[in-house]
Amino acid sequence: MELNRLGTSLRVFKGNHDELRRALDTFRQPKVAIQLMSESERGKLDLFLVEVIRLLHNFVAGARSFAEVTRSHARRLYKGTAFFEEYEERVKHDFEDSPLSCFVQDLRVFVLHVDVPRTMARVSWKRDENLRSSVRLNVGHLRQWGNWKPKSRQFIAALADDVDLSDIVAEYSKLAGDFHQWFLQRQMEVQADVIRQRDELCERLEMAEKARASRRT
Repeated sequence: MELNRLGTSLRVFKGNHDELRRALDTFRQPKVAIQLMSESERGKLDLFLVEVIRLLHNFVAGARSFAEVTRSHARRLYKGTAFFEEYEERVKHDFEDSPLSCFVQDLRVFVLHVDVPRTMARVSWKRDENLRSSVRLNVGHLRQWGNWKPKSRQFIAALADDVDLSDIVAEYSKLAGDFHQWFLQRQMEVQADVIRQRDELCERLEMAEKARASRRT
């Protein structure tokens, strides 16, 4: 049951990521970008950017949900064990001390409770280079909010006035994915140790019972 809950939460997070990534990757296609940026298709571009905001909303909400479900799972099964302490240390290193992770979590608060983030489409090209297109997050607008946590402010301070949204999505998803793989692997190792210790205990009890039976005869 516990693994089903964790798996469901992961599936929701991954589904939100995949939908947002597909939308962002679609605009990276030169033919699509040029068409949407034309004056005659400006209405479609506006609708597309609204859709990106909707998908971003789902992505940051799902990221937080996945983190909380994972923590709840770890606490229920492993609290009071050495593995739970190891888990807490890994969470602190990968998420609590990560400016990127803090930014994504604070972005969730901003999106859900403060304002709609602003996005923009950008197309550029240089001689002897392919056309480049991306959906950008308006960082200047985000800086106007005064409740970013210190590490989030640190992350924002290092950005220009806008940033490729694909980069943030990809980097955070890799961070979350790597952590999840570590967590699953360590759980299997911990469970293997528990099974081994149980088998050794059963073996010792069986040997002790045989010894008592031998003495009685």
